[in-house]
Amino acid sequence: MFEDRLSDANPWWSIPDAINDDSAIVKMERSPLKRAVGERHRLEARDRTYLLCGPRRVGKTTLLKMEIRRLLGEGVPPDRLLYFSFDSDVRPADIYAIVDEYFAMHRGAGRRFLLFDEVTSVKNWHKAVKNMLDGGKLRGCTLAVTGSQATGVVGPVGHLAGRGDRPMDDTLEAVLDPMSFGEYASLRDPEIRAELRRLSLDSGRARLDAVRRMTDGELPDPVRGLLASTTALNVHFRSYLLAGGMPAVANHLAAENTIPDETFDYHEATLRTDAMGAGLRYGTVARMLPPVARSVGSPVSWSSLRDAATIEPSADGRLCGRAVRHVPAARDLPLRLAGGRPQDERAQEGVFS
Repeated sequence: MFEDRLSDANPWWSIPDAINDDSAIVKMERSPLKRAVGERHRLEARDRTYLLCGPRRVGKTTLLKMEIRRLLGEGVPPDRLLYFSFDSDVRPADIYAIVDEYFAMHRGAGRRFLLFDEVTSVKNWHKAVKNMLDGGKLRGCTLAVTGSQATGVVGPVGHLAGRGDRPMDDTLEAVLDPMSFGEYASLRDPEIRAELRRLSLDSGRARLDAVRRMTDGELPDPVRGLLASTTALNVHFRSYLLAGGMPAVANHLAAENTIPDETFDYHEATLRTDAMGAGLRYGTVARMLPPVARSVGSPVSWSSLRDAATIEPSADGRLCGRAVRHVPAARDLPLRLAGGRPQDERAQEGVFS
């Protein structure tokens, strides 16, 4: 049933070099801004489940294709690598069928790498994966799954970890974020990149530490040394706000100095889809964004955000919390400029700061 789709999605089975002609690889190679994310998300040759989530167009598919190219280059037989991109038409039962057909098409010993892209579009996908893990069907397999909604990937981790013959520490979860401003500026400007390296501000952790020290009223020496680059940083910051740290948008902006209208249409459609998937009204999420942006850097309650967003007073303040948690760009904005991630969302306390 899926044999033709599997063959089409995995052309390296017949022509190993076909991975170099993959559209995601070609686009990445031609991009003026190339992210160094591959080394942080490498698949190991062991029985392990990797769960990677992130917004659409953040580069998850490109990352998987880069891993396929790396593994092929390291000598992994082409037929040991399965890639499949899921859509909403696929049912959980089809996941079993895809794995069964792949195993039937390519028998023999040797570690297999199964890469399931956008698997969260399949409702209850984790039940199918869990059953295969419990039954030992995926013994000898390294599994990587991606999804666009954090709740769609990270939420089911508890259903997968520690099941069957795989220990809990063999299920890893990660988030592929849009570019931080530090990463964006470094890629756009070699001089900024060199200056950040010279001042030991070339890592997200170092920049985050500097921001925290500044919030305590201190001006760290590395930041003081960066003041000479303020003019260039301001120029890049304005373009960063337009691109939003999304690689595809940032690359188009860098190459053409413009953002096509279809990009805005795509992200609006994405917001609508994610809101519906989370059981939220699109209007509620859309009205939340301006108050959230204005509150960056200041403690604020869900109820005050509800009032500022002119959401009906009868709505529970926690509804605003759900809306923000399903808009990663808004949730991570306070620390993304520093290259970090929220360490404590304090979701249970109803505080966004």
